[in-house]
Amino acid sequence: MAKKLIAIENNAKQITCMNGIRVISTMWIILDHRYSVQFYFPLWNNFYKETWTRSAGNMFMINAQMAVDTFFLLSGILVTYVYLWSAEKSTSFHIFKFYLHRFLRLTPVLVAVIVFIVTLLRQFASGPLWSSMIHSQLIEGCEKYWWKTLLYIQNYDRTPSMVRNFSVFNCYNNEFSASLTVGI
Repeated sequence: MAKKLIAIENNAKQITCMNGIRVISTMWIILDHRYSVQFYFPLWNNFYKETWTRSAGNMFMINAQMAVDTFFLLSGILVTYVYLWSAEKSTSFHIFKFYLHRFLRLTPVLVAVIVFIVTLLRQFASGPLWSSMIHSQLIEGCEKYWWKTLLYIQNYDRTPSMVRNFSVFNCYNNEFSASLTVGI
């Protein structure tokens, strides 16, 4: 079993450099989330925050939102790759099947997260920032706007809600995928 976990399989259809790009971008996003917390919660030393944001050495962290764009690029490359691979094999690329597969792959997890937030999350914590940050933005946002999230249209709504924050990537990614397949 242990050998199977670390075994490397060579697949001719796989673009191996994308794994490295995905790992580096994921680590960059995790690092950003670790350090960006200080900008959302009260601080004792606001002078340090201002000094930190002006330092040239911290530009890597300040611009970490660009790591998300890497995933948009990877997604576009993969959709194009699948299309070109199917065209080379002279098999047809079924747009409806593509979108149905995408919807069925992403939506059940999103439903589970929304159900967890609306039903169980309020049982797990409390504290000075709980009502202003988590309850009023995340839980109430999910209760009001869950349907926009499941239809992947919440990025068109400007209502401030944290439900947008964690799932808006899927909306943009679906729109970019739709724009890629328009000419097919």
